[in-house]
Amino acid sequence: MTKFLTVFKREYLANIKNKWFWIATIIGPLIFIGIIFVPVILSTFEQEPTANILIIGSDKYLSNDEINEFITNKISIELSNSTAEEAKDKLRNSDNIDVLADFNTINPDNNNYDISILSKQALGFSQETIISDFIIQIMQDIRIKK
Repeated sequence: MTKFLTVFKREYLANIKNKWFWIATIIGPLIFIGIIFVPVILSTFEQEPTANILIIGSDKYLSNDEINEFITNKISIELSNSTAEEAKDKLRNSDNIDVLADFNTINPDNNNYDISILSKQALGFSQETIISDFIIQIMQDIRIKK
């Protein structure tokens, strides 16, 4: 046991005198902390995702005031009485609209609450969640009214 302690003490003292030991001892944990906290700090500076939705056909089921109740700071809504083809053209040609929600496909008499949703590009997970939560709230309101 004494030989082990003698060898351990000599190796320990040799390592303490080495500058790389001190560099690794100080910088190693700092790198580890940076790997953990830098993404967290950067995510606080990211802008909140928003969704710009063009809704057609909702006037049959909900008034504009009722739809505006569901609007949050993450959602921008444009209501339109245009046809589906006109709305699709507007979606294609506009940079402000992310999604087209067509409420004309709803038929509460047959318990059909399907909404046609179109987007010109793939939505991010955050945008998709915002839009689906919004649509679910509107659908629940329509079902309650029926």
